[in-house]
Amino acid sequence: MRARTASLAVALGLALLNGQARAGEEDLWIADANGCKVRNPHPRPNESVTWSGTCANGYAEGQGVLQWLLDGKPGSRYEGTLAGGKATGKGIFVSTSGARYEGDFADGKRSGKGVFTDADGARYDGDWVDNRRDGKGAQTFSDGSKYEGAWKDDKPVDPSSIVRKTYSIKQDVTGSHIARNVVSEVPVPIDKTYAELTAEEKRRVKALYESMAEDDEPPYPSRGLRPILEASEKLQRKLLVQGAMSLAVTVNAAGEATAVEVLRSPDSEMTKQMATVLMLVKYKPALCKGTPCKMQYPFRMNYLLQN
Repeated sequence: MRARTASLAVALGLALLNGQARAGEEDLWIADANGCKVRNPHPRPNESVTWSGTCANGYAEGQGVLQWLLDGKPGSRYEGTLAGGKATGKGIFVSTSGARYEGDFADGKRSGKGVFTDADGARYDGDWVDNRRDGKGAQTFSDGSKYEGAWKDDKPVDPSSIVRKTYSIKQDVTGSHIARNVVSEVPVPIDKTYAELTAEEKRRVKALYESMAEDDEPPYPSRGLRPILEASEKLQRKLLVQGAMSLAVTVNAAGEATAVEVLRSPDSEMTKQMATVLMLVKYKPALCKGTPCKMQYPFRMNYLLQN
C-alpha cells in the first residue's frame, strides 16, 4: 500500500495507508468543542474534530460519527463505535483521499476482519492484526494483479503465487474472426512509456536488475514496448524460430544504444535481426542518483511455434 499524506494516519491510530503504527510514541488526544477527547497520535496544525456520540469521563464513547477538520474543512471521517476515545468493534473509516476501510477495530486499529479499498483501486479483504494484513486474505492490486492466501506482517507469505496481469499483441487468423495472441505474457502495458507506468509496473521492470536504489531508474524504450514487440512478431512469422532469446542492450546517458550483448540465442538470424531492431530504438536513459547514466536494458523473448 502506498503512503499518502500524514492526514491518513488519523488520530484514532488507524494509519490506514502506511500499514503500521509507530512503536513507542506517547498517546496524544484532541478534544471536540464540548471537551470530549479522542485519541490523536499524529497531530496536525489547525485540525479539529466533531463527535456526534456520547462522552464518558471526558472520552468519546459508544456509537457515533467522528469528523476530522483541517482549517475548518471536512477531512477524514469515522463512523462506528468508540471506547475510551478509541475505535473499537465494527466501523467505517474514509480518508481524505477516498481510501476506505470497513470492518473490525480494536484499540483504534484495524484488527479482525475487514475490507480496505485504496483510492487507486487496490482492495484487500481478509484478516488484520494491529493495522497490518495478517492471516488469510485476498488482495487485488491497482494494476489488476491478484493474490489470495496467507499474509504475515503486511506481506504475502507466498509472493510467487501473485497472479500478474499480462498484456499481449493480437493478430487476426486468416479465414477466422478469432484473434490469437502472437506476443503474450508481457508483464507491463506495451503502449506506455516508463513515466506512464504505475509504481507496481515500474517495480516489475526494476526487478530485472540485481540492485537498484529506490530513486534510480533503468533505461526503457522511449515509445514503450509495442514497436519492439511488433518487429519481433513480424520476424517470427518469417523465420519461425523456437526457443528463448536473451539480449542486453547498452544504453548511454543520451538514451542511445551503443552495443548489444548476446546472452542466449535460439537462432543466429533472429538474433542478428533483433539486435539491429534494438540498436535503432531510442531509449529513456537510466537515472543514477537523479543523473542520466549508462546502463544495460535487458530484452528477453521466448519464441514458440503454434499449430
